[in-house]
Amino acid sequence: MPREAKVKYEDIARACVRIIGRGKHPTIDAVYEEVGRISSRSTINRLRNEFLENFQKQGIGMLPASMPEALIPAVEDFWAIALVEAGKSYSEYEQAYEEKLAGLEDQLSEIKETVAVQEKMLEDRQRELRLAYEAKTSMAEELGDVQSKLKGRDAIVDRLRNDKDQLNQKLADERAEADRRYDKAAQDWEAERSTFKETLETLKATSRESEAKQERLTDYWTVQVQDARDQVSDVKERMREEKERFLGDQSLDRARIAQMSKQIDRLTVDLDKTVEALSGAQSEKLTMQSTLEAKDLKVVNLTQKLDEERQKRHREVAVLKQQIQEAKSHKPAT
Repeated sequence: MPREAKVKYEDIARACVRIIGRGKHPTIDAVYEEVGRISSRSTINRLRNEFLENFQKQGIGMLPASMPEALIPAVEDFWAIALVEAGKSYSEYEQAYEEKLAGLEDQLSEIKETVAVQEKMLEDRQRELRLAYEAKTSMAEELGDVQSKLKGRDAIVDRLRNDKDQLNQKLADERAEADRRYDKAAQDWEAERSTFKETLETLKATSRESEAKQERLTDYWTVQVQDARDQVSDVKERMREEKERFLGDQSLDRARIAQMSKQIDRLTVDLDKTVEALSGAQSEKLTMQSTLEAKDLKVVNLTQKLDEERQKRHREVAVLKQQIQEAKSHKPAT
């Protein structure tokens, strides 16, 4: 079932007549306000145009019969003026529309030019993107090569670290061996010192036994005993000097070992720096190995020197023992 229209032709006709009766032109807005703002403006425009066409054909006969005859000429004049003004308004509107259309065409041309420029810029951007993609592909290949090289260098670094661990282990073993030799030398010295003390105690006991006999001996025996005492004092002095010299040698050996430890630590730091410098790792590794071999040779030489010093001390102690035996043998029998 079709929907009933809100306004009809008769409503629009009466609204137009009322507007004309007030001496105004029946515009769309005026008619829309007159009918109470109902329906749409397109419907009102269509019905208003229909009324105006009929009014133009039928003339004053469209007006209500109750209108005074004195107003009919005035209304006809007003209607003619209204038509002229409407024509002028239409011409002005048409001219403004054409000018607006021309402006829109100019804007369209500018937009087309802008679009052309944007398309050119887009092509440039696409070309730049293509070049960037090619560069990215090349860089990816180069990155793969670099990663493969880095893997090789990582393998070199691992080998260097293994070599460093082996060298550190070797240094630790050498240090432990040096400490063991030093401890052994110290134990030997303590043992020899104990033996010497026992010998001195024996001499003291013998001297105490001889003191009882010295009362019956002559002045010659007194002189011989004094000579023996002097020899014992000399032996003690020499032993004290030898002890001090041996302790000094021990301090010197300890200082040398500490210096060697510092040198070994510095060599370890240099080895760490060599691992970080991948470009010259191999040559620095060879240099470090040669330096460590030289230090190992110094350690061996120092060990040999310590052995020689210990043998020298043994020989000197043996000589002192022999001198003591000779001094004992020179004593006259009771």
